[in-house]
Amino acid sequence: MDTVTFKPALLARRVSYRIAPTHVAKLGAAGDEIWRVDYADLTELGHVTQRIARTRTERLDLYTNTGKQSLSINASYRSGDDPEYLAFRNALAQVSAAVNAARPDVTVSIGARGSSRMVMFVIGVVTLLFALGFVGIILSEGLSAKRQGDVAAPLIAMLLFGGVISWTYRPGQKLLRLPISAFAAAVYEIADDTPAH
Repeated sequence: MDTVTFKPALLARRVSYRIAPTHVAKLGAAGDEIWRVDYADLTELGHVTQRIARTRTERLDLYTNTGKQSLSINASYRSGDDPEYLAFRNALAQVSAAVNAARPDVTVSIGARGSSRMVMFVIGVVTLLFALGFVGIILSEGLSAKRQGDVAAPLIAMLLFGGVISWTYRPGQKLLRLPISAFAAAVYEIADDTPAH
């Protein structure tokens, strides 16, 4: 049994997780269990990684018949040498390995799902609509070529961002599912190859 502690975000308090062969538990400041997920109760795992600007959000969701608990972190995208991110990756590797040993039948869905997926899709569509609206305004106003050139780069960036986000998170898309053995091996390799300081 191991306890891993890290800061899940820059301004957040440190959190601790106890990782055992049969369960994972989030611990309170006094060492009491805030929540506990027994691997025998798992229905599925989910792994989500999102990058926006220079921030990476990464989360491992543990689904049971009674709900979902998560281990997560918001870190700088260049977080390869960040001790908080390394501790999170260590926790991710340990939980994945423990689930693989206890429940090799569990699958891991890769990517956002449910309401968070729909929110990202809506953000993409709204961004696309704003960009197209601005293009319409620019064309109808008869701006000079120089002024059109000044706004072209931001509009192209908005169009690309909106298009990529709305396409990536479009409704009805099936999530990639991996066996826990493949996911655990991949997470272990990434955690093992991350430079330590």
